[in-house]
Amino acid sequence: MKKEKRCTPNKEMELLGLIRYLNKQLNLSFNARLENLGLTSQQGRIIFFIHFHTVVCDEIVKQSDLEHSFRLSKSTISGLVKRLTNNGFIEKADAHHHYAITLTEKAKLIITNFQKANEATRETLLKGFSKEKQEEMKQLLKQMIANMEESKDVA
Repeated sequence: MKKEKRCTPNKEMELLGLIRYLNKQLNLSFNARLENLGLTSQQGRIIFFIHFHTVVCDEIVKQSDLEHSFRLSKSTISGLVKRLTNNGFIEKADAHHHYAITLTEKAKLIITNFQKANEATRETLLKGFSKEKQEEMKQLLKQMIANMEESKDVA
């Protein structure tokens, strides 16, 4: 008779699995909220990024900025930019041959929807957490990100 193996769960894998699952749930939530606008969560994040950097920070956004900030390949960002351009959400203008990416009026009209979706998701995500726990969680996540960024430099 074969003996049953009992495996002790690996706590690191358990944590990584939880982080991956949370990321999946966030994407599903944003996709559902943005679906009626004809956008994916990734496209929404790009539009919001462009809005923030052009309107709030008064900066010029180029395709390379998107590649760096989203840590996506040139071809992936190129495809996203092309779809957003074809769907009338962004346009590219020659700003001294760097091709600044700006939002169209169509995109500007839906920024409020993005902000509402962000706020609703944030409220759902943090429901039941005290302000202190929220701040602690933010610091822990920042430390995890810093650890991962540092480990890339070593490899």
